[in-house]
Amino acid sequence: MSDTTPSTSNVVVAQPSVIDQAQFWIGRQTALPNSWRCNLIGGLEFLSHFGEALFEGRISTRSRITRLVRMADLPPIEGGHTPNPGAGHNNDYYPRPRRSSGFDHTEEGEGTPLAPADQTDSRRPVAIVTGANSGCGYETTKALLQAGYFVVLACRSALAAEHAMDRIVQETDLRHMTFMELDLASLESVQGFVEAYRRRGWPLHVLVNNAGIMYTPYARTADGFESQWGVNHVGHFVLTMGLLPVIKRTVSWSPSDKQGNEKRSSFARIINVSSVAHLSEPKFDPAVLEDPAKYHPLVNYGMSKLANICFTAELSRRLAADPDLQGHHRITVNACHPGPVSTGLYRYTPGLSKLGTLLDMVLLSPAQGALTLIYLCLAPEVRDVSGVYFFDLEPRATSEAARSVQVQKQVWDYTVRQLTDKLPQAKDWA
Repeated sequence: MSDTTPSTSNVVVAQPSVIDQAQFWIGRQTALPNSWRCNLIGGLEFLSHFGEALFEGRISTRSRITRLVRMADLPPIEGGHTPNPGAGHNNDYYPRPRRSSGFDHTEEGEGTPLAPADQTDSRRPVAIVTGANSGCGYETTKALLQAGYFVVLACRSALAAEHAMDRIVQETDLRHMTFMELDLASLESVQGFVEAYRRRGWPLHVLVNNAGIMYTPYARTADGFESQWGVNHVGHFVLTMGLLPVIKRTVSWSPSDKQGNEKRSSFARIINVSSVAHLSEPKFDPAVLEDPAKYHPLVNYGMSKLANICFTAELSRRLAADPDLQGHHRITVNACHPGPVSTGLYRYTPGLSKLGTLLDMVLLSPAQGALTLIYLCLAPEVRDVSGVYFFDLEPRATSEAARSVQVQKQVWDYTVRQLTDKLPQAKDWA
């Protein structure tokens, strides 16, 4: 795989800029209504919506793309550069998602192949995707590659990452990616990743905090955190804060052009993958994270997903007030729920893990679940949107706890306190 250092100057984002003008229609639509909640009443309401849609013929068992955009049809992107079609990519398609919600479908249409950026272009923007070897992370990685990004697959297993990269090459013939080891259950590993990335001197335009575990038996990380809390929240918190100086440097003002006009080199985006499961936790309760006797797989998972949203909101607020950034640069931070996706995360869920193919018929595919992640990575219309929770390509309401500025600060302060005696730099994050 390509491990060539991406250029830090004249960075051009080689991405389509008309996402909401084209359509990606999800076939097996299982999107949750806005009012859905993680309780019995909410579940019954969801089943009612689903049954009504099925009865009226608004559910299809086929997944399809009704329209794709040709590169030649795209307007020039920032910097006036339009990527050159590469040879041998006639079968590459880029899904253009539409804004949608609820249950619906449309008839199948013809697609048009989209060629990726010229692989010899050294001005690629750079993205990091955690958990990129499978599920939504894998699909997001493919989309970023097709959009012209140099992608770092941040994974725990080198073997799994190599297999994923081999699959991507087979499916897309794209190779501008590399692997860097990252174990979110180990602060030593996270710090090692950050230091290694800094040494490479690469910029960072997109950080996708996607990796996670769900409903696991009780365990602690190498640093003593409850495992779901440690992997889903603390690991990504430390990763993001460690890489933030790199991101800030990436969006710094570029030198003046020939006419003497200062111009911004790029924008940067941070995407935190959360879950609708955060709605199950009415408050942030540290005791659940500290007392093994109070551990419950569903509760602790919901707590970690609540923390993802609180971290998103608080970091967005801090960046907006940062004197080094305010009025000059833009780093956005958003959270999203990918939907009920058929991935390995359900292997610890009692009963569900045994349903196999039946479960796949009900849940979204990883490609479908990745749509909102891809949207937040690439869509120009959300480039200036920050601190928002998305689902199904749209902003969605969060729980009262997740909306509370007090709870957002509480989660941040609690996390920093947990880290202070483990990481010297944590005191600078207070």
